[in-house]
Amino acid sequence: MIIYSIGKFFNFILAKRWNLDMGISDIFFIFFCDVVFKTLSTTFFALPTFSYFAKITPSKIEATMYAFLSGTTDFEDKVISPLWGAFLNYEFVGVNKSDLSGYSTLCLIALILSLFIFFLLPLIPKRQQLREWRKKRAEELLIKMQERRERRAKNKMM
Repeated sequence: MIIYSIGKFFNFILAKRWNLDMGISDIFFIFFCDVVFKTLSTTFFALPTFSYFAKITPSKIEATMYAFLSGTTDFEDKVISPLWGAFLNYEFVGVNKSDLSGYSTLCLIALILSLFIFFLLPLIPKRQQLREWRKKRAEELLIKMQERRERRAKNKMM
């Protein structure tokens, strides 16, 4: 998330053309911002997210749950985010191919929204919470299995 926010900050710098004031050419700055930070942010977002998915997925439905969570993540990245960006641009900024004067405003909005995610970090469960949740889930599963055995034994007696 930090890398993603830094990348958004560099996009804002490029939109304001401050890179030229620092003596950095557009081509180098675009390569540095777009290729390097996009790759790093994808790597540092995808690996922890998908490993977290693997940890919280209940047994016996790993493939289904992982496919659902991966699909939801891709849907957010490829559909929802661009729609929100287009909506914000259309309603508030008004950048189009003939008028790019508000592009730096769009980059600033993206930077501010990338920092918003830090307020959501306390919602991620800690290791101890995950352990307690797994223990509780295992106990519930044991109870269900025991109830199932008792019902089967009762049905056999009848």
